[in-house]
Amino acid sequence: MPKIITIKVKESEKELKLLLKKLPPFFHPRIEFLLKLKKKNGEGSKLYWAKVMGVQGNTIQKWRTLYRKKGIKGLITLPKKGFKITVIDDKQRKYIKDIVKSKKSVKSIGELTHILNKKFKTNIKYATLLAYCKRHHPSFVKEIVNKRLHYKKKKK
Repeated sequence: MPKIITIKVKESEKELKLLLKKLPPFFHPRIEFLLKLKKKNGEGSKLYWAKVMGVQGNTIQKWRTLYRKKGIKGLITLPKKGFKITVIDDKQRKYIKDIVKSKKSVKSIGELTHILNKKFKTNIKYATLLAYCKRHHPSFVKEIVNKRLHYKKKKK
């Protein structure tokens, strides 16, 4: 027989319903779980709640543990998973920004990659620099693409 754990929900129904409106849909099942838990006075096994909520028992266990240890804050925050190492440092960003502002004759992202790798003695990949430029300097990328398109039309 599953162990029944009683959890007392500290927040009022009004507060929980307000959270439902404010938070993104990802958190709604968690808040709905708390609402139902409050109505049942915090009683029920994880299998009972899993059936009621339509999720796995382990999910209910995780939600209960988060709420017990960290309260509502623990339930409505996601643990940050992974960490991408910054490939382009501040000096390189400033250099790229200067190139974009001065409108030097850089004909492609490949050429810019080569210049950066040579100047800063790094190994930045083309795809990384392209993604960075698309995010931070989209007009620069469009300009390079347009120059390339006009160049191909002139040759024909």
